[in-house]
Amino acid sequence: KQNASKAKRASKAEALVKIGYLVRLAARLKLDWTTRWIDEFFEANPGEKLVTFTMHTFVIDHLRERFADRCVVIDGRVTGRKREESVRQFRSHRKKDLLLGNWIAAGVGLTLTSASNVAGLDLPWTPGEVLQGEDRIHRIGQTKLSLIHYLIAKGTIEEKQLSIHQRKAKILDAVLDGRRSADDLDIFSELIKE
Repeated sequence: KQNASKAKRASKAEALVKIGYLVRLAARLKLDWTTRWIDEFFEANPGEKLVTFTMHTFVIDHLRERFADRCVVIDGRVTGRKREESVRQFRSHRKKDLLLGNWIAAGVGLTLTSASNVAGLDLPWTPGEVLQGEDRIHRIGQTKLSLIHYLIAKGTIEEKQLSIHQRKAKILDAVLDGRRSADDLDIFSELIKE
């Protein structure tokens, strides 16, 4: 009653905490299914490499434990020479065929054309981060067809995120073409409305 703008910010902060909880919950609930999907990917695609992206360190840690013999990790905890070594191993070692990456840390600035498959294990907050992740394998030097897989849990907040991402990607294209304002790209407000 005393400060309407402060109350509105507090309400938005509370909603964002709830959204974050739902996003983490969806990732946690589908973790066993995600692990099976990766197993089945390698069974169906012998000799292929797979780049995966997630927002959650607990997902990376779980998958690292399960696929320790075949994976490399690039997330915010892997820096400097260790990061370069992870990229080198993934590119050049036949037995290192799974890259477990964070959307931010591994989604920008790397050329991973030794793989032609990307799996988004969850969705980041912006469509630009999605496109950057996809572009790690879809670059000059790629000789194979690039396939992008998204593991979305039906009936969860991830479905709403995907729908919003698709709308925001269209807006982003319009912004980049100069036809629209970047103010329309706030995904948090869209999720709060949902």
